[in-house]
Amino acid sequence: MSTTLSEVDLTVRWGMSPKTLQRWRTTKQGPEYLKLGKKVQYPLAAIEQFENLARTNVAFEGADEILLYLRQTDHATLIQIQAACLGGQNSSGQIQNQLYRLANATPRQRTLLH
Repeated sequence: MSTTLSEVDLTVRWGMSPKTLQRWRTTKQGPEYLKLGKKVQYPLAAIEQFENLARTNVAFEGADEILLYLRQTDHATLIQIQAACLGGQNSSGQIQNQLYRLANATPRQRTLLH
C-alpha cells in the first residue's frame, strides 16, 4: 500500500477539483505535499492530519472528559456534568452546546462514542 496519494487520487477521495488543490498549494493551504519535478504527492499521514483538523462535529475541547464522565455514571444532569468536567469552568450553555454536538455526531463517530 502506498504511503502517498497523487493529486488525482486526493481529488477523488475528497470529491473536489484538481484546480482546488492547485490553488491551495499556491496559497499555502491544505495538507503538506511533496513535489519532485512536476510530480505532486500527498503523504497519507498529512492527509489524515488535515482531515482530523477539519472535523468539527466532535473534535472540541472537553469532549473526551464529558464522554468519560457519562460512561462512568451512565447518566448525569447538566449541573453534575458542569461540576465534574472541565474544572467547572464552562457555563451550562457551553456544556449544552458540547452535548448537542456529541449527540449529533456522524454515525461512524457515534460508534466510537459507545
